[in-house]
Amino acid sequence: MEPRSVFLNAPYDKAFEPLFLAYLVGLRGFGIVPRATIQIPSSGHRINRIIDLIHCCDCSIHDLSRVELGPDSVPKFNMPFELGLAYHHSLSGNHTCFIFEADHKRFEKSLGDLKGVDIYQHAGKPENLFSELSAAMVEEDLMPSVADMLGVYLLTSDQLPRILAQAGTSSLFHARVFDDLLFFIGSMWNSRQVLRRSSQA
Repeated sequence: MEPRSVFLNAPYDKAFEPLFLAYLVGLRGFGIVPRATIQIPSSGHRINRIIDLIHCCDCSIHDLSRVELGPDSVPKFNMPFELGLAYHHSLSGNHTCFIFEADHKRFEKSLGDLKGVDIYQHAGKPENLFSELSAAMVEEDLMPSVADMLGVYLLTSDQLPRILAQAGTSSLFHARVFDDLLFFIGSMWNSRQVLRRSSQA
């Protein structure tokens, strides 16, 4: 059976790297394979490839915590735009959207059309994110503890400089780094005993 996949819609900026790494660690702990636009070549028809990527995933996570004014006083709308694409796809019944924020009050002010939708609030902290992922992914077969997620996160953080050096980059938001991280994180989870829900429960 193929593992479930999730479209991870998150900002690609330096300040978000700890949370992005936490998403990769947490999602792999639940046996889910993250997919992201990092994997899409920068050639033409990018929007069509993003739509295809969303459609091939069972669900999507949209982190809107960095939707704010940038240095040039222009907000980036990539995350809300991709949320709109995924939300439209979810109306088919074949996709589920999960929305994460640092503070749910920001979301109520910035995207009132979705008022009443559950918002997972992480306050910008990896440990809070792991707790919120546990709530969002409550129906998954694999149920890692927050302590285990933190453990794998710290081990991965220790290895991150080596992984970046092998890819010849200083950015976590790089196609090879993304794949190498998923491989390393997967090996860490495979070496741990993770609680699996009994199908007879």
